[in-house]
Amino acid sequence: MNRRGAISFGIIILFIAGCYYAVKPLAAEIFASRGAYETALSLDPLNAKYHDAIGRKYLNKGRAGRDKAALRSAKEIYAKAIALSPANSAYRLGWGEAEGLLLLDKSNISEGELAAYVDNFKKAIELAPNNYYVNTTAGYYILLFRDRISARDKNFAIYRLMVALELNPRYANYVFSYVANGLGDFSLLHKITPNTSKWHKALNDFLRNIDKWKYRK
Repeated sequence: MNRRGAISFGIIILFIAGCYYAVKPLAAEIFASRGAYETALSLDPLNAKYHDAIGRKYLNKGRAGRDKAALRSAKEIYAKAIALSPANSAYRLGWGEAEGLLLLDKSNISEGELAAYVDNFKKAIELAPNNYYVNTTAGYYILLFRDRISARDKNFAIYRLMVALELNPRYANYVFSYVANGLGDFSLLHKITPNTSKWHKALNDFLRNIDKWKYRK
């Protein structure tokens, strides 16, 4: 091969390599959009982690637009994940989040549905009683139905949020905003806040940050 041919060949190789690395991310994106986890699940249907990944995708979609079909899919997929791995608290949280959002849009909620909903979160806490995220999520989602559940279940949820604060004091403002913005019930904040100067200061700082200091009692 002469010098000119070698240069031409080198240019072609560089061009091909450039195309490969330019197309590689796009190919990965297309593969993901076609449902990589669905493909993996078809090959390994007993893998609870794949159910979790797909369920999370549907749950995020359902939360974003209150898409009932997506939420129902998430609930169904997480039910399968729980059946495959009943000792995993995260799967119970996924099922509970989907079910909670579905129940919020339901006019005639039965006592059985509410009982199963609350019991699911209680089971998640039994599995991971010292997990901050489990306590926060369970407490918040149970309190979504604070006007429908028993006083015992309501106090249980409040206590779990208090436990979450004890587990991770640095996230106090997050828990407060989670409850205040999500539930709009400032009276609950005072119940969740322990009677110590540290927690009263955290509550005061939170209320000042959102310009609601006048609600301080």
